[in-house]
Amino acid sequence: STWDSQGEFYESEGISKESVKLALKGSKMREELFDHYYAEGGEEAVSDDEMVKYLDDNYLRYKSISFAKTKASTDSSSSATDSSTDSADAANEEAKAKRDEFLEKAQGVSFDDFDSIIDEYNDYVASKKASDSSSAADSNSSASDSSTTSDDTSSVAESDTSSTASDDTSSVSDSTADSSTAASDTDSSADSSSSAPDPYANEKMMNYGTMDDSQKDTANGKILKEVSGMSTDVATAYEDDNAYYILIKGDVKDRDTEYAKDNHEDLLKEMKSDEFQKKLTSWVEKLDIKVNNKAIKRYTPKVVYDKQTEYYSKNNNS
Repeated sequence: STWDSQGEFYESEGISKESVKLALKGSKMREELFDHYYAEGGEEAVSDDEMVKYLDDNYLRYKSISFAKTKASTDSSSSATDSSTDSADAANEEAKAKRDEFLEKAQGVSFDDFDSIIDEYNDYVASKKASDSSSAADSNSSASDSSTTSDDTSSVAESDTSSTASDDTSSVSDSTADSSTAASDTDSSADSSSSAPDPYANEKMMNYGTMDDSQKDTANGKILKEVSGMSTDVATAYEDDNAYYILIKGDVKDRDTEYAKDNHEDLLKEMKSDEFQKKLTSWVEKLDIKVNNKAIKRYTPKVVYDKQTEYYSKNNNS
């Protein structure tokens, strides 16, 4: 199937069907070898208790809502910049006040019951978007009515709703897709064909313990650092350059066994991928592998790039 869809492209690069077969076979063998060691019944199989302990030692569980900050315009004229700054400051004051209003409502609310605060917040966001859209429509209508010529096509831009939040109102969006936060929070227990609501829809389970310093220095890493120092079941205010937040921390142990079961394969790779790579590297070092350097020199990055460019220029629909 790979060759049927991309064979012509591979051939333009000088790659044969047999080479593609070999690459895919190598990938499959790597998967089989990984399972031979770490999957159930494997030589070094990871037990359920080990996986649960890994979650307890490294993961954070939290919910959040956010009120995005408005950025001032970078218009070069000083008067426009001052006006934009004043407007942004006013919008941010309003966003912070609304965050504080919801934070007050969340005082004394448990992690589980915080869903009710999120529901109220979602209603607020929907209401504000509807109001902003209505205002924009009225403004556009007024601009159209006051137009004096058919050439006057100017209109009022739709109001910016960024001062509330992004559409993903249930959680802080991840600024990085690091493998250290590997296991995605998709529970197999929540059957999409079922009408039963997902009890974990509003929360995140994130691996903070194995993040390196560069990952912890990202916007998402800093949020996780804040969560790591919080007490459970206590709604807390947080702020960064992007938004005003309300964060609440849950107890990983209340969900660890279920989460480990629902995300077993992803967690297994997260736990053992580095260890497995070290095995492979040590085996390779013991082998007498002959490298065809002449072939490697023929396929420099520039050669590959030029071949791709030539192919795409001839196949604009690709």
